[in-house]
Amino acid sequence: MCQEEKAAQYGAQIARSGYLPTVSLSLKKEWQNQDSAPNPWSTQLTVGFNLFDGSKTKSKIKQAEWEITKTHEMLQQKMEQITLETKEAYFNLQNARTALDIASQVVAKAEEDYAIAQVRYQSGLGTNLDVIDSQGALTSAKLNYTNARYDYNKYSVQLAQAMGTITEEDTHDKE
Repeated sequence: MCQEEKAAQYGAQIARSGYLPTVSLSLKKEWQNQDSAPNPWSTQLTVGFNLFDGSKTKSKIKQAEWEITKTHEMLQQKMEQITLETKEAYFNLQNARTALDIASQVVAKAEEDYAIAQVRYQSGLGTNLDVIDSQGALTSAKLNYTNARYDYNKYSVQLAQAMGTITEEDTHDKE
């Protein structure tokens, strides 16, 4: 049970105490002439019981029980939100991992195509345009790989935040 729920439970206990009797004790010492009273102390015990309070206690109890329900619902909603964020971050990370793997394969294929285009050009079987096109494709593949790597790292941090292993302050640069 968390602190919010405990506070709501204590609020309900306080509201229910309206049905209980009140007890007060007072002690008093009188300072008068030294010769007048043999026992200058007096004690008073008072017990009170509220027979009719216009349903004030009953309404306070209902309000306190409503607060308990409200607090429980809010905590349940927070837990569901955390679960949703964690699952979403996990699936985003899986998708980013797949995209990173594909981007890595595309870079390898583009490097191979570029090497082949260079060999073909040097042997006279290909044109300079083929080399430039394959070089552009390689550059584009490397850029896509970098973007995929960024997304993977971003979703890794989001998953760690959702799981509570790092805080938002940990993700910002310290100056």
